[in-house]
Amino acid sequence: MTMKLGRMKMPRKRYLGIGILVILASIAALTYQWAFPPAHQHCIKQAILLFSFYASENDGRFPESEKGWGDALLKLGEIDEESDYWIPYIVGIDDDGSHLLNAIAQGSDVDETRCTRVYVQGLTQNSHSKTTILFDRESEPGGDHFRCRFREPLREIITVGGSHKMIKDRDWPEYVKKQRELLRDQGFNEAKIDEIYGPYK
Repeated sequence: MTMKLGRMKMPRKRYLGIGILVILASIAALTYQWAFPPAHQHCIKQAILLFSFYASENDGRFPESEKGWGDALLKLGEIDEESDYWIPYIVGIDDDGSHLLNAIAQGSDVDETRCTRVYVQGLTQNSHSKTTILFDRESEPGGDHFRCRFREPLREIITVGGSHKMIKDRDWPEYVKKQRELLRDQGFNEAKIDEIYGPYK
């Protein structure tokens, strides 16, 4: 009888062990997904190609609109009116670009407060190459390329000259200071500069 009871208990131990392994594996997978959310889905590097192509077709000027920089961004869609492939490049992390697509479909103004990347309107291909043309409104741990909750928060930016940079939060105030100086040197007034960088200190 002892032998039979022993044999009956063995499978239960195996199932218990397998169950514990499954639970641990599930916890590990969920922890990994939490620590490392989907990254590199909104490649800001590609945006400079869009801006450059648009400018080459418009006498060297990047998109502009009297309605504001949000509506100016929509002009990038003129490159290929049959596709919206360009949307992910000009919106930030966890932004599906629906507010831009709705503005296109309805012919309405873009609500810039919903834009997750900020566009600096009024630049040309002849502007200072180090001038930022597009940047993340909010910082993200690790940025879009190396997103990780344990990394230092940063913003990704691209410049008129085509450079891509990752600016950590602790370096952002100094970076903004230099960008404001660059814009002043290029004729931007303080009101316009505040519109761009005022809320993002």
